[in-house]
Amino acid sequence: MAMSKPVETPKEDIRTRVTRVETRLDAILQFVATKEDLAKLEGKMDARFAEQDRKMAVGFAEQAVARGEAQSRMIKTLIGTACTLAATNTAVMAFLLRVM
Repeated sequence: MAMSKPVETPKEDIRTRVTRVETRLDAILQFVATKEDLAKLEGKMDARFAEQDRKMAVGFAEQAVARGEAQSRMIKTLIGTACTLAATNTAVMAFLLRVM
């Protein structure tokens, strides 16, 4: 059994292949971000996250205030209802004691 020799590629074929690879790399490299691009993006993202954090904090504070106001109204309503029931109970008892 005879050993086959590796196929030799002519220099022009290799140059053509290298040229194609370089062309593809050049096309890809135009979309690759530099460290400066990444630093700018990081700064923009930090600013936007900080703004969102501030908006969330304000929203949570407003919700807490609204919840506190709602609880305050509820407590006032319960106290008013309890006082009204006590006054009504006293009036009914006084009426019943006079009638009997």
